[in-house]
Amino acid sequence: MITLSSGHVLNLFYHSDRLGYSSGMNNPDIVLAQVEGVTPLTYLDHALLVGNDCDKTVKFLIEALDFNLTETILAPDGSPLAFFLTTSR
Repeated sequence: MITLSSGHVLNLFYHSDRLGYSSGMNNPDIVLAQVEGVTPLTYLDHALLVGNDCDKTVKFLIEALDFNLTETILAPDGSPLAFFLTTSR
């Protein structure tokens, strides 16, 4: 588990013994039973990062995890407010 300077928490996994979806691979139910918390991601294509002190977090995502910064949203005073990042990893 990694807690980023912005307060966001990442859990990175190198290997998984179980593949697939808990809802099934063929015509899963629309409403899933017994789902708690956030479902783990098996693939991440893009991310919107909003919060305080995100500059250091964006730098980490770019340098350590090979994300690409595609857009920065600025507040009226010119300070960064949100970041949109992509990755193909």
